[in-house]
Amino acid sequence: DVASIELWTRAVGHDWPLVGPFSRSGWYHPGPALFYVLALPYRLLGGPSLALPLGALAINAASVAGMAVVARRRGGTPLMLITLLGCALVLRSLGTDEVRVPWNPWVTVLPYGLVVFLTWAMTCGDRWALPLAAFVGSFVAQTHVGYVALALPLVAFGAAWRVVAHRSTLRRLALPGLATLGVVVVMWSPAIVEQLRNDPSNLERTVDWFRSGGVGEEGPATLGDGWRVVSAQYWVAPEWLVGTRPVLASSAEPRYVHEALAPVLLVVVALAILALWRRRVEDSGRLVAVWALASGLGVLATARTIGPLYAYRLGWTRLLGMVAGVIVAWAVWRAAAGPWPARAARALPRVALAGIAVLAVVSSVAHVRAAERPPDESANIRELTRGV
Repeated sequence: DVASIELWTRAVGHDWPLVGPFSRSGWYHPGPALFYVLALPYRLLGGPSLALPLGALAINAASVAGMAVVARRRGGTPLMLITLLGCALVLRSLGTDEVRVPWNPWVTVLPYGLVVFLTWAMTCGDRWALPLAAFVGSFVAQTHVGYVALALPLVAFGAAWRVVAHRSTLRRLALPGLATLGVVVVMWSPAIVEQLRNDPSNLERTVDWFRSGGVGEEGPATLGDGWRVVSAQYWVAPEWLVGTRPVLASSAEPRYVHEALAPVLLVVVALAILALWRRRVEDSGRLVAVWALASGLGVLATARTIGPLYAYRLGWTRLLGMVAGVIVAWAVWRAAAGPWPARAARALPRVALAGIAVLAVVSSVAHVRAAERPPDESANIRELTRGV
């Protein structure tokens, strides 16, 4: 898969890809945004394969930075530090390959988190969040078809909220609206050209495959499956905090797909939401609404999945868990800042920065160690390379 992605990235500027990464089901993901984004570092560095993981790291870094910027605009430095700590926990839980390998199920996880935060920014009235959300939402939807149902409805929801709730400032949306239109046209023009050029088009093949229930695949999942997948991030030891659990050897699915985990931490989230509501913390209710909508979309999207619910496709659930964690930490911070404002103002930055620093070191060491391949594997590669 990564070799195919590199070939398509190399083609940018020559053959101009019109479709996304190849799917084993016989069609391509909706659009080539991943190839065009990776082409920039690939060309700047002279075309080595190393440029692809560097490009994936850049995409993930930009996503984390974007979430931090939105958090700072809506909740100040304390919320920014809480968000960065949450991102550091997710990065550690994902592991090394998921962060640096530009495989389309993995390189879309953190950008999806940015879509959630940009949707929140739109509900708060940020004008320029709209074209940014259109760009990032289009990127994840084109790179992996699963995000068509996960991300694009969020962007539409945020845009609709911005227009309806801020009708008095609609004139200020003229320039961002034109920019959004330009983003959508540029991002989706390759897929439109492919649709007009080929018969059947990639879109038609994809839709036919989903309508037929997937040739050779199990039928679609259920709402119960969707609930188990999403709610598993609120067990006492959720994956976004402790890391990936072993998957079922028979299907490569997480065990919680078939054995529900009690989402006890949802009680904590509910108490945090109540605390923020009682304190009337500005913009917190909108974040809760976006998180709830994203969770509901996650249940519905999972319920329409055809075939096994492979663990490698479910990284987006960790971002939902992280957003819930941010909501809880925000509520704790505001509660502490009430009676002890000076102490809370000193303690939170120290605790957050210490946690971020520790997690940065742990993750960096893990990345270095991950490069050390087993001796027998390296010997096999050397032998195969000589033959090639």
